[in-house]
Amino acid sequence: MVTKAELEAELAELKRELAEREAQEASARQDAPQERTEQTETDEKIAAASVDQMRESLTEALKSHGVDPADLDLDGLWKQLSDDIADLARQRPALTAVTAFTLGFILGRVSK
Repeated sequence: MVTKAELEAELAELKRELAEREAQEASARQDAPQERTEQTETDEKIAAASVDQMRESLTEALKSHGVDPADLDLDGLWKQLSDDIADLARQRPALTAVTAFTLGFILGRVSK
């Protein structure tokens, strides 16, 4: 059977280890913001380059199909899409309910 003195000694040892671990984590947090900033800048540059490449690719694809990107009214397309979705919900509520349930079920299963 373990004595009270042994348990107290083990507790003191665990507290010491916890204090050391917290000190290490604190020093790591102080170093992390500089690394995170450098990594964030790199990620932002890569993302900006990717967006520019995608924009150029999309522009080339539209031009190859005879569509001038300047002629596109994206705000009007977005409004039309949202209106169509709202109309679908009004016209076919059962389909909308089944679709919402199915999407929720799938997302719930995927997130597990």
